[in-house]
Amino acid sequence: MDLQFYGMPALLYEGIYLGFPWVFRTNSLTMESHFSYSRDGREFQRLPDRGPYIPLGANGTWDDGCVYVRQPLVHDGKIWFYYLGVNWRHGVEDLLAEGENAEAAVGLATLPLDGFVSLDAGPNPGTVTTRPLIFEGNRLLVSFEDSQKGSAGVDHHSSLRGGGAGLRR
Repeated sequence: MDLQFYGMPALLYEGIYLGFPWVFRTNSLTMESHFSYSRDGREFQRLPDRGPYIPLGANGTWDDGCVYVRQPLVHDGKIWFYYLGVNWRHGVEDLLAEGENAEAAVGLATLPLDGFVSLDAGPNPGTVTTRPLIFEGNRLLVSFEDSQKGSAGVDHHSSLRGGGAGLRR
């Protein structure tokens, strides 16, 4: 397997533990930050697609080699992720090979509150169907952003529908 876990800052958020494991890719010698979650703080689950949560920067940038996320902070209506980014691959040899071109800096990525995960259809229409959601209470809040996508001269608008008692926008 092409990965090793190096560390994982975590945050207790709304009663759920959110983890951001550092995933070392042994083939490319890069470090990425991923997303995980836990209800008990001991057994963490990762998302099925397992892509990086805060990806490496574009080739030639200061954070294209490794990204190390620190513990997130809730501040001013947002979630702040400070991270260390470097432009060399993981290892002293690569740092020395970069020589004067070696760069490291602290970056800041932010999210709106409750904005940890999203689904995006991309350029093509998409459909998402969930299992029935059962909860106690009289209100369910869904964060939904309407967008317009078009292909082959046909406009497709986003929509949101709910079953059962109905959904109000």
